[in-house]
Amino acid sequence: MTQSHRIETLEVIGYATRLTEHMVPTIVPPIFHLKSDPDRVVYPPFQIYQGCVKEAMEIPREELAALEDRGELVLLPEPLAARDGFELWVDENMEAHYQDQLEVTEGLVLVFQRAVEAARLALERGNLEEADQLASRALSANDCHVEPYAIKAAINRHQGSEAAVKVMARMASKMYDSALFEKHVGIFSSLIPRRQDSLMRGVAKRKPEDILECAA
Repeated sequence: MTQSHRIETLEVIGYATRLTEHMVPTIVPPIFHLKSDPDRVVYPPFQIYQGCVKEAMEIPREELAALEDRGELVLLPEPLAARDGFELWVDENMEAHYQDQLEVTEGLVLVFQRAVEAARLALERGNLEEADQLASRALSANDCHVEPYAIKAAINRHQGSEAAVKVMARMASKMYDSALFEKHVGIFSSLIPRRQDSLMRGVAKRKPEDILECAA
């Protein structure tokens, strides 16, 4: 039988999801217990609406250890007072934060912007693996902008995988038309050094006597 609890009667004790470093930052579903009875654990899924946790199921507290061992949840070091209008989220360093929804949004925007800019620089250095990981981070922070999809597509195209480019185009098509997507892919593709450019850049860094030795 499901129950409802006023948010102020609860504390946040962890979150119920399996995360890797490539899945953050992200908002996570909180696990609660009752302030008045910590053995009563409120476990997702549930609905939080108008200051009330609704359609909530409870599990015995002793089940938490087994779920944690299987990697299905993470417990916080200390319980946090549950508050209406707050979200629990995990940043790119795998650290959990419980903040007002506006602060969460601002934090994710900042992570998104940093990740996209770092991915751009990684493309210019020719570090495609790093750029792809940073694009994934940006998507975790905000999947409603074209840049991370286009970065991944540019990498896929450079590696000769047009099928993967089409997957990114399809994912981005919910927000952007194909012409705008291709424009961004072209911009990011132009940042990736061509092989000849990379070779010449390497030659430019070598001393003249080194080049003569190689030619001898």
